[in-house]
Amino acid sequence: MLSSHTLIFGFLCATLATAAQLVSPTWRKPNITTSLADRVNIAGAALDKAISMLGKDDQFDGLAWGVASYFYSQIADFDIATNQTKYQDNLKGYFLQASQLRSNFSDELSYGHAAARAYAAYKDPVFLDYAVQSWWYGWTYTLSSADVASGSSGAKDFPIEKECQGITTAGGTFGNTVSTDPFLTGLGTGVSALLAEATSDQMYLQAATDAANFIHTHLYNVFNQVQDSISGRANDSCALTSLIEPYNAGLMMEGLSILYSITGNASIQNLLNDILVATIPNTAWQGSDGVIANGGQKTGDLNLVQGLTVVYTRNATTPELHSNLGQYIAIQFNAVIDLATENNSNVYGNSWLGPPSSVFSGTNQTNALSALIGAISLRNDSSNVISGPQSSSASAPSQTPAPHKSSRNASVIGGVIGGVALVAVVAAIWAFRRRFSPSRHTESQPMTTVYSDSISASEINPFREHETSPTSYGLPSQRTHRAKSYNDLKRRHAAESADAIPDSSGPSLMSNPHPASVDVLPQNVVQPVPAALPTEELVRLLNERLQGHEWDEGEAPPDYLM
Repeated sequence: MLSSHTLIFGFLCATLATAAQLVSPTWRKPNITTSLADRVNIAGAALDKAISMLGKDDQFDGLAWGVASYFYSQIADFDIATNQTKYQDNLKGYFLQASQLRSNFSDELSYGHAAARAYAAYKDPVFLDYAVQSWWYGWTYTLSSADVASGSSGAKDFPIEKECQGITTAGGTFGNTVSTDPFLTGLGTGVSALLAEATSDQMYLQAATDAANFIHTHLYNVFNQVQDSISGRANDSCALTSLIEPYNAGLMMEGLSILYSITGNASIQNLLNDILVATIPNTAWQGSDGVIANGGQKTGDLNLVQGLTVVYTRNATTPELHSNLGQYIAIQFNAVIDLATENNSNVYGNSWLGPPSSVFSGTNQTNALSALIGAISLRNDSSNVISGPQSSSASAPSQTPAPHKSSRNASVIGGVIGGVALVAVVAAIWAFRRRFSPSRHTESQPMTTVYSDSISASEINPFREHETSPTSYGLPSQRTHRAKSYNDLKRRHAAESADAIPDSSGPSLMSNPHPASVDVLPQNVVQPVPAALPTEELVRLLNERLQGHEWDEGEAPPDYLM
């Protein structure tokens, strides 16, 4: 058996190797050289191509009803990024058609997010009404404190698990409308936060906060990764899915970024930093070139890029990570325009690594549009830093000179020095504190807040511990279903060729049961370590782990970096 000293030494060596920088020298084209005007034209042409392929019902022929909602959201995002109202009338017609197809946009609740983005773009109250309709529909599938207390939910035909690891399940949203599907997620922060921003209604802000609470206490693991879901059915032992997918991180980051814009809460920014550091270098869904290539078909990920874009445009992270984030988005944009299309066709393929496609697919096109629209806000240099926060209606950025080569060298040198300093920090903490926590789940506390009509946005804190909220608000399942929808699109990709249009005979996105591979995640499960962590993040993480638990002489050091 390895001694504790050997394990500590190994941890410190790994720290020195990974603390230098988040940006990899092997990344493919992390700089933006395409002019802003050209980026706008490229994204606009891709949008117009997709619009021309909509059917008479303003849906993509042969695709599930939910796919178009992603596209509608992107149309609004394009007008926001370019500070115009070019597509306002188009979207009014599209939403009218969609509302007639399904009352309250039921089942495919990503329409609520799209409507909220359209309201942010145009301030037209009809879009706000659509978003609120969707939100209230999602309320039905969210566990309130009353549901938890009674042990039942009107949306499901099984008894409800009241607590997991001693923490309430209130705030979780069922990821499927099927009455027997037990899986809860918390990815409802997006539309709730957008509505809170649009209306200043504390109910929506509390709902978004409750969703963040649920994620952090039940789905957020020791490596700052967002797990897919947890069973809300009694006697399931709070079974967790083992799935770690990029879209979950993207959805959470989008919601948290909006919350940070509203509240300015430093704890939210710290959580965003943690997720970014765990997500950007994650080799589970990309190669050494940094191009997102997830799953067997090596596809890009709409939700991840969209979430990262929201973090970037809202300036919701630290300046250093903001620069890294801009470079990462630039990689995706450059890959899409270089490798996923050809001959000015404005048609994009399934994989951002290529080959290009000559056959239009609404799924592929919306996937690529996330990178094309996301790049509009980037500067034409490698720093990609903007001077201050941007609102959802911010105008396009201007260009700045490229940075000098010396800044990168200084970053590397500073990282190495920081890694050396970390040795002393870890040694001191280990020698004098001699405490650790083996699992984030065992130390997590509910991050609930007390709601009142008089509370201000800045007082809503989703990261207070040791508090109990007497009031719980229903949370829309829109973001949850949005995550499942994109996962379902990925599964469809696996069943078709890269250029083929999916079969219209397949089941609707929301009628599919949750993936069957479910297991109970052990308390001390060791998951893959992110490829690179900045020094300050490692110090903070280690100090956090050493809090609150006595250490026994016979125990080994923490196992989070093995």
